[in-house]
Amino acid sequence: KIFLNHDDSDFVLYGLTQDCQLFFARADQLHLLNQLRVQPRVTYCLPELVQLHWRELHTSESIGLELIFKRASHQICALPLEFPSKHALAGNVLFSYSISSAMNYARCSYITNTSFVMEPDLSFMDSTFGDVIYFVDPQSTGSFWTIRQFKLDRDGLRHSLETFIVKNYAESLLFLAIYI
Repeated sequence: KIFLNHDDSDFVLYGLTQDCQLFFARADQLHLLNQLRVQPRVTYCLPELVQLHWRELHTSESIGLELIFKRASHQICALPLEFPSKHALAGNVLFSYSISSAMNYARCSYITNTSFVMEPDLSFMDSTFGDVIYFVDPQSTGSFWTIRQFKLDRDGLRHSLETFIVKNYAESLLFLAIYI
């Protein structure tokens, strides 16, 4: 993900490798990304198992990341991650570290309704409320999708709020474009 501040060269790219290395790179460090050593046999952070979200962190009253990931038996876990300071991002070395061991300290919860499966890659944060997260039902097809709303408490646990059925206008437009 890329976020711009003031000019085109003032941004920080961040990401997560499949072996759970979190990295941050400035515009002048992008060429260093190919130096990241990824362990191909370690797959705890494959794209379908994790999702990084922007989030206001309760611990420091600042903006950070929330890692949402899936564990066995329908557990969905949340791990708050803080951005490194500007000083940590300075220099000629890519700022990266492994979050594998920190994942053991994530807050996990599960939904008792087994007909609704929560998938991290089908989640998104509310754009107004930093402690509300949504999960799209992976079985939703066509123009109407089922979405579950949850509130994240200070401990990272999810509390079910509402269930919505929303119209996916992109799906409707795709259908019209195919048959016009």
